[in-house]
Amino acid sequence: MLRETDRKGLVVGDRKDRFRRALRAWRRGLAAHRQIVPLERLVERQPEGLPARSHYHDILLPIGDLWHWGFSDRDAHRDMDKAWRQLIRWLVADVPSRVELAAEAQPGDPNQAMVLQVRVRDKKFQPLDNARVTLSVQWIGDSVPPGTNALSGVPDSKTNTIRITAEQSLTEPGLYLASYVPRQSGGYFAEALVADAAGAQVGRATAGWSADPAAEEFKSLKPNRTLLELVAKKTGGEMITPGKLNEFARLLPSKQVPVTENWTTPFWHQPLVFIFALGCFAAEWGIRRMKGLV
Repeated sequence: MLRETDRKGLVVGDRKDRFRRALRAWRRGLAAHRQIVPLERLVERQPEGLPARSHYHDILLPIGDLWHWGFSDRDAHRDMDKAWRQLIRWLVADVPSRVELAAEAQPGDPNQAMVLQVRVRDKKFQPLDNARVTLSVQWIGDSVPPGTNALSGVPDSKTNTIRITAEQSLTEPGLYLASYVPRQSGGYFAEALVADAAGAQVGRATAGWSADPAAEEFKSLKPNRTLLELVAKKTGGEMITPGKLNEFARLLPSKQVPVTENWTTPFWHQPLVFIFALGCFAAEWGIRRMKGLV
């Protein structure tokens, strides 16, 4: 039989021992966590046969006595299992697929054109050239936008989808580019279908964006003098300040306004062509007369 004081001391000692074991397990786990470093810190050059480092994750884990971490108690074992799961999840997360599609706004374009970038890789995760990339762009709205991108693709009235063929980039291998000009406010959904040179399907990717052409124009109430001067310079006009309006109105009747008119005339309706044809008939009759064929 233990006395009350002995029982209390035993209870207190048992709690201290459990606390010390938990503290040691925590320190071992922290030390093991500090040993996890990216492999690219230790490898100075790219190993042969491996793709670019931005395409995968790597870890060098000196295990040592890491296995002691999970044998102190059940809580520590659950923490170790969770750490392994998180480590494996990090290794396989954010790994790009063989086909990637990205939509980026073309800077400085007044029509707010979107550049659709498709990056294609082969089975070895190397850039794939000579592929056939077909893009399907669908406008998401209440009705079919009239004249949507009529110059870039063939509209399909049944599915409200426009198909565009992407061209291979001249600066980056495995990159295919296409331009799309949104004509209507709303959301857009794009899907890229990639096939290799033999016609086998490589994969597909999707992307989406929203467009509001009026928002760019009305986002600021301040006049864009740079853009106005550029338009005036290219069209043969000039910038008029408020103080020169009266002078501009006085000189307006004497200014020459260029008028551009397109007209067509059939080639056969010209007098010279008629005279030439008539001369050919007369020459043929004369030659036949001289040869005694008439």
